[in-house]
Amino acid sequence: MLDSLRDPLWQALGALVAVVFGIAGIIVAILLARKRKRLEYRVLANIPLLRSPDAVGDQIKVFLGSEQLSHPVVLQVELAYSGAEPIRPTDYERPISFGCGSVVRLLSADPVFAEPPQLHPKVTLVDNRAVLEKVLLNGRDRLYLRLLVDGQDPKVDADCRIAGLARITETSTADLQRTMLFRVCLSALCIFAVLVTLTQSRDMLTRNIVELVGCGAIGLILWNFLRSLRRRL
Repeated sequence: MLDSLRDPLWQALGALVAVVFGIAGIIVAILLARKRKRLEYRVLANIPLLRSPDAVGDQIKVFLGSEQLSHPVVLQVELAYSGAEPIRPTDYERPISFGCGSVVRLLSADPVFAEPPQLHPKVTLVDNRAVLEKVLLNGRDRLYLRLLVDGQDPKVDADCRIAGLARITETSTADLQRTMLFRVCLSALCIFAVLVTLTQSRDMLTRNIVELVGCGAIGLILWNFLRSLRRRL
């Protein structure tokens, strides 16, 4: 019995079964994850219009209309939705809104870019918050906002209440990089484990084919990782 299990054919068959079940498990996990509604935002840029307002004193002034601003800052915020089920206008109990606290004043909010371009909700200022119109959001929809605020050290917060969505989550570029790197390392590790098992075969042609396919798969994973990272940054 043990001798038969050491046979290269049985080892290859066992590795093939492991690969099939592993791929099926990954697909099921991805499908289950995509069914969840996930709404994320991140601050892409925090640009003070006056680097050192206290140092320049009266030498440089910034006005909005006739009003002088003491600590003007431009914030660029990305809003991204992922999920298989869309967010419909009827799903909103409370619309998506952004603010920077009660101390920092929100002066203007404008959508500057969207994916797809047809996504262009109206943004209004209500009680020192930028409130987005209740619009349809499909998976992979993205919206980029430009906020003009006046105040020191502004911190962006978001709020909403949507059916099927637990909360809106703040993320960062570093979080995205760590998540993508973890996925590519896990995939490469699985492929390496399969290759180690399959290359035990005494057939040199089989070993060469397996190694070639494995290297191609790892290259494809890395290429997709870099492409996704470039698209998200």
